[in-house]
Amino acid sequence: MKKIITGVLALVVGLGLVAFGAYLLTGAPVKCGDDVMKPGNTCTIVDKGRAQDRSYEEQRSSQHTDGYFALAPGVILVGYGVWALVTGRRSDDASDDEYATEDFPVTPTA
Repeated sequence: MKKIITGVLALVVGLGLVAFGAYLLTGAPVKCGDDVMKPGNTCTIVDKGRAQDRSYEEQRSSQHTDGYFALAPGVILVGYGVWALVTGRRSDDASDDEYATEDFPVTPTA
């Protein structure tokens, strides 16, 4: 049962990451903070006290890379979730058989 719950949680989080990554890769507007950028705009990013200017194209490329960083673990979590659900269900079915005896057979239920 624990494996099934873990599988469901992994699927939910994984699908969320896949959706977010796909959005960043395909249809998200290029943003600088909360502002939507247009070609020709620049974005000033402050990282560790250093200011860095990025062009629209550089910011779009950075956002595109972020999409892959969300998509990759999302796909892994979805795969794990499916695996956990399948093997968790099988182990639940198998554990029913260990309580069966000749006098009291366990019959699986739907």
